[in-house]
Order: sequence, then structure tokens, then C-alpha cells
Amino acid sequence: MKREFIHVLLLAVTAFLGLLAIISTTLYSPLIMGDDPYSLLRYTLIRLAAALIAAPFLTGLMLAVDFVTPGDWMESIRHDPKACSYVMASVVLVIGAILCWT
Repeated sequence: MKREFIHVLLLAVTAFLGLLAIISTTLYSPLIMGDDPYSLLRYTLIRLAAALIAAPFLTGLMLAVDFVTPGDWMESIRHDPKACSYVMASVVLVIGAILCWT
């Protein structure tokens, strides 16, 4: 569990650094786009920020589902990869959809 926590923490730090890089690009947007310098940049920033914020939550919630449900899903994927991977893929898709559309 400690290794998974380190991976989630590393993902969160990477997402934070990505957000800082995205925010710093707003300083240069008037040089790139002349008429409306913030039109495309606003949309890009909103989408990238949402993706960078949702990535650690998606991973953390997937590990939380693995922790809360009986048995160890990640370990079961090694033994019976087809059935358990379908379940975990559906969990990832549902959590990702909830994070994207809320």
C-alpha cells in the first residue's frame, strides 16, 4: 500500500506542476493569438486543468474501490486477468465519467 501511495503522490505532484506550466502560458497568449488571445487558450486551459486535477482523483478512487471491496482486485487480475480486468476497467470508466461530467 505504501508503494501505491507514493505513486499517487507522484501523480499529484506531476499534475500540480502541469497546472503551473499551464498557468504560466497565459502570460504569453497575447503574443500567439492576435485578435482574441484568450479564446482558444481558455478552452485549452479549462480542459487540461480538469484532466490534471482528475488524474490523481481517478487513481486514488480506483485504489479506494480496491481497498473497500472484498478481496484484492489488483492481485486477482494476475490470476484471472479477463474477469477482474473487466471489473476494474468499468470502475475506471465510471469514475472517470463522473469526474469529467460533474
